[in-house]
Amino acid sequence: MRKRFITIFTAFLSVLILVGCRGKNSKPDLEVVPHDDNTITIKADKAGISGVGGVGITITDGQQLIIDSALSKGSIQLKLFRDDEPVGVDASLNEILHTDETPALDVTVNSAGTTEHSLQPGEYTLFVNVLEKTTGNITISAK
Repeated sequence: MRKRFITIFTAFLSVLILVGCRGKNSKPDLEVVPHDDNTITIKADKAGISGVGGVGITITDGQQLIIDSALSKGSIQLKLFRDDEPVGVDASLNEILHTDETPALDVTVNSAGTTEHSLQPGEYTLFVNVLEKTTGNITISAK
């Protein structure tokens, strides 16, 4: 009986150590990556409820904002604020996600597909809010 207890305890302790080591070295479950070609990629790998913000995108005359989603699970809220509005990158993420200011675009993405949005030309700041556990990618571009 004692030998069995020691074996189970050792196995349990080993699992805890392995999980702890993996947690320290694992990649983030939500990444927002800006690219030089005026696109933004959002990568979610079983991302829990969280938020990321402060990534910029430029819309010029005649361009549409394209949201190309390949989400397989979950939902993500995207908020775009014009940089000349009172809310900007100096505000905290919590202030942005819960502000009374009206964003230029506020959409929830919860499936695969592509949508186009007309916005006035200008500089915009993107804030991403994971609403439920999410897996998949979203590409945002101006074309």
